[in-house]
Amino acid sequence: MQIGHVFETKSFGKAEVIKCLPGQRYVVQFKSTGSIVECPHTGVRSGSVKDPMAKTVNGVGFIGGKSNEAERPIYRRWHGMIDRCYNESSEKYKYYGAKGVRVADEWHNFQNYKQWFKENFKHGLEIDKDLLGGDSPFYGPNCCVCITSKMNKFCRTPMAYKEMQEVSEVGNREYYVTVRKPDGYSMYLGLFDDPTEALMAYSDVKHSYFVDLLKKEYSKGLISKRTYEKLSIVSPALFFEKAQIS
Repeated sequence: MQIGHVFETKSFGKAEVIKCLPGQRYVVQFKSTGSIVECPHTGVRSGSVKDPMAKTVNGVGFIGGKSNEAERPIYRRWHGMIDRCYNESSEKYKYYGAKGVRVADEWHNFQNYKQWFKENFKHGLEIDKDLLGGDSPFYGPNCCVCITSKMNKFCRTPMAYKEMQEVSEVGNREYYVTVRKPDGYSMYLGLFDDPTEALMAYSDVKHSYFVDLLKKEYSKGLISKRTYEKLSIVSPALFFEKAQIS
């Protein structure tokens, strides 16, 4: 096999041998992406060599480098994320891709996602994209954090249990406000004539519970220092924006 030899691969178009190595190994470059990989002579002769930069996952995601079997669970998470955002045949597409949710360009490369995952994820945690981004339309390193199921449930939909209800009494519009605490119990805040005042009271108390829960989970080692520092900047405004009067 000579330098300059161009051959057809099984799935990734043409590639060219650009260097010969000892032990019948070669360095080849793919014509379509320009990526360079090392492979044995059998990969060249059979055309089985793979292009790590080819967008093989829903026309968006690519492996970007080497991976191994131990990383398969991380790959499945990454693949699922790409799938629900870009594959219209996915059962979850209607909740994500159909609503405009996409994956940041940086995470189209599995290697980047894998590095972030290993640095941030612990067993039992969940990946959330909305706490930092405010119902962000993107999955990416700047808006995703790894949090506990308890925190995720507490923050996901502040009004899921009709914590704020409009009450009519003697023709007057009043707002009956309660806050669902991390332990699942509700705390009554009072009646408010003004909806904005009601929302502000709600969001301030909700945020105070959020901060307490964040500190407790960090002190127990349930979340990383990086996650703790990122979530420490979350303000009451997040809960105000997410709140809806039922």
